[in-house]
Amino acid sequence: MAVFENKALQNQPDCLTNNQSSDLPRDIERALRDQGSETGGLDRDLHPEAIERNWNQLMALYQERDQMIQEEIARLEKLQRLAEKVRGGGGGIKLVT
Repeated sequence: MAVFENKALQNQPDCLTNNQSSDLPRDIERALRDQGSETGGLDRDLHPEAIERNWNQLMALYQERDQMIQEEIARLEKLQRLAEKVRGGGGGIKLVT
């Protein structure tokens, strides 16, 4: 594993050294602001704040979807247990169809 990590570090571009990587988001924002004043601006959906807002909204929707799936799984498992009781250990219960 250490050999892999060393190779990964050797292949890392100079612009992403440890000291500079923490400045990268700030540099991107500055470049976007500078470009916006010269070229009429960047689409609002591509600004870092909009991307973060959209990302958070996406994560909230995924959590909501996951919760709904978990509830449906629990409901189906309960239904399956009930069906097994009716089929196997009904004690002479006859279903009318």
